[in-house]
Amino acid sequence: LFINTKTVGGGDYMSWAQLKDATDHNVEIGNHTHSHDFFLDQPAATRYKTFKEEIELSQSLIEENMGITPTVFSYPYGEFDNEMKGIVKAAGFKAAAAQNSGVMYSGGDLFQCPRFPMSEAYSAKAKFIEKATMKAFSLTQITPDDCMLPASNPPTLTLSFDAAGIRLNQLQCFVQGGKCSFKITDKNKVTVTLQATAPLSKKRRTLYTLTAPDKNGAWHWYSHLWINPHIKGTNY
Repeated sequence: LFINTKTVGGGDYMSWAQLKDATDHNVEIGNHTHSHDFFLDQPAATRYKTFKEEIELSQSLIEENMGITPTVFSYPYGEFDNEMKGIVKAAGFKAAAAQNSGVMYSGGDLFQCPRFPMSEAYSAKAKFIEKATMKAFSLTQITPDDCMLPASNPPTLTLSFDAAGIRLNQLQCFVQGGKCSFKITDKNKVTVTLQATAPLSKKRRTLYTLTAPDKNGAWHWYSHLWINPHIKGTNY
């Protein structure tokens, strides 16, 4: 349960006593900053200092009120850049959760762990089973290894992965709200280049998603998040 400490006890948010009761029932508490702000909207000159200070403040408030020190972190709205990721690492956390859908595996980056939504429209039993049995692509290259939307729009994403057992003739690419074209440039180690067919200009956050089944019928999934900070953040 990731908490931003500014809202604890306010409105319909859990109080410190309720959070303590949750930990007594084996619920782990994670750090979600103090304000849960859109940090990428802040000026670059002060963004990272503010982000670091908020993490430290949130940690201290959780320690003071609950007597525990969180070891996992979640980026507000799943938004971050590489410098923010470095700040989280330096703060001593073991891992951090992003917000792009996908599967954790031993070769993945623990400081941008993917996660599937499991609530509301996504909470049906069949969907849960489908996601729980999903597998990761064993990636050896992600270029660019960054979430920020580049000046060249639509952006190009290059992925290399071990294709042993993957049915490449069923490889599919998706873009939120649009279509994505892709091509396989190397059939030995398999390098795939993905690019949307139109600029990503309508949404603040857009996913490129790659899926394919393997020879055993299990589906493999990878999503890459692009963030366009020129579109102001809204709480959605």
